[in-house]
Amino acid sequence: MSAPFVARRGQTFTVSLWARGERNGEIHVQMPPSAREEGQRAKRLWCREGTKVAPVTNEWRRLSFTWPADVPPSGFWPEPHYMVLIGANDSTPLLVDGVTVTAGDRGTEDYVPRREVEIVADCPELPGYEGPRGNFLDRGTTVRLTAHVSHAAPRAREVTVRWQFIDYEGTLPLGAPVERKAQIPPGGTIHETASLTLPATGTILARLSVLSGSTVIDSSDFTLTALPYTKAAAKPDWRERFGGSFAGALGCVQRLQRLGFGWIRWRPHDHEIVIHHVFAAHAVAGGHEGVLLGPGMDQEHVGVAVLAQLEGLAGAHGNDLHPGLVLLLKIRQDILQQAGISGAGGGRQDQLPGRRRRGSRPRRDIAGR
Repeated sequence: MSAPFVARRGQTFTVSLWARGERNGEIHVQMPPSAREEGQRAKRLWCREGTKVAPVTNEWRRLSFTWPADVPPSGFWPEPHYMVLIGANDSTPLLVDGVTVTAGDRGTEDYVPRREVEIVADCPELPGYEGPRGNFLDRGTTVRLTAHVSHAAPRAREVTVRWQFIDYEGTLPLGAPVERKAQIPPGGTIHETASLTLPATGTILARLSVLSGSTVIDSSDFTLTALPYTKAAAKPDWRERFGGSFAGALGCVQRLQRLGFGWIRWRPHDHEIVIHHVFAAHAVAGGHEGVLLGPGMDQEHVGVAVLAQLEGLAGAHGNDLHPGLVLLLKIRQDILQQAGISGAGGGRQDQLPGRRRRGSRPRRDIAGR
């Protein structure tokens, strides 16, 4: 799943990508609105009508898929923010590289860099979404943030890499920035890591930027959430009022309790959670794990991934469309690659130690059905 991007209403947009599988199969691609309800109502999300399909083999192929940005706005989804979802038809591992999103009905023959120098932010030591931690960090945690900086020019280039925390709106700096000079080899990629202590609780952005002098060339945001205080399951108080009901497995229940939901009523294996200090007159069951809509934790607000961005990471309110959105996903195995990292952008190899660069790729463009 990509980050949300702006797709102007009334226009068409084409997603192009390189893909191959470990064996013959299919790739399924969708471009739904960033709000789950609107995507399903328009038959653009998790349904056959909104899914474009193309065959994949064990050879790299360039594929293109086109959709109109025609989903009407709503009070819950006022701005035309869309996402790209990529999957497979079965459990076949799928490799994807060089993804671009362009206005119009013509795709790109290869990845198109969005900047002369590009940066990708990563936090490689997050605990993951599985289990009770759920990528919620404790107050004052020190995190390691890695900047992957690349350029395609045939000459070396000196740049400045900056690490800076920003509030969730993407406007107010939090704490002092950290800067470091670095040199990118010709057509290469560097990986710079800095350790920073979270300066605030709630959801904030780690903004990593690459500068030439005092001019920002490119930046990349990574969302982090620190709990104001850690909650644990409490002893049931039968005088408590119901606040909501959520469906989910035990891991979902544990994550909700860490957020401040009080305890499980009835039996430990039920998934009805009482919310302390919150009263919902018409509580509705959410059908998917970890979907919360602006919960309050006593007097301190904690931002989480909201429905406006499906069930992915919480992020800023959307960005203008860049000509390229790049990722390498190995479906079901969580292997991620950004084009240009360790020279991988041209060869599409997995980002694992000891892997060698693959050979050249074909220059075919195959339209999905």
